[in-house]
Amino acid sequence: MPWYVGKAEKSSFRQECLTAHKINHFNQAIVGRRGYPELTLLAQITPRDKFRKPTNARRASIRELETMLIGMSISRNRDLLNIQKTKMLRELSVRGVLNTERLATSGPAKALRDLLGQ
Repeated sequence: MPWYVGKAEKSSFRQECLTAHKINHFNQAIVGRRGYPELTLLAQITPRDKFRKPTNARRASIRELETMLIGMSISRNRDLLNIQKTKMLRELSVRGVLNTERLATSGPAKALRDLLGQ
């Protein structure tokens, strides 16, 4: 179950994951829950199959990937701990498809869910 999505664009994974803010999120996600905690890291790879080093340059691809992963995660867990980039994802609804009950087992909403693999 995803609980938080973040990016390490300008710092190493270690520096980013061990900030007090992230440790608080991690602790909040595991308190009182069954199962085991897991931290998943996705590294950007260079054309020569090396890990890309952190840089001060902003990378649009990393920011867009973070936004996409937040959207995918919030669809699995409405209690996702992220605040930024979630307002629209939490409030937007499409009847029978997104952020509403799945009302019908046939019809346009079902066709759209099937098309989107939902």
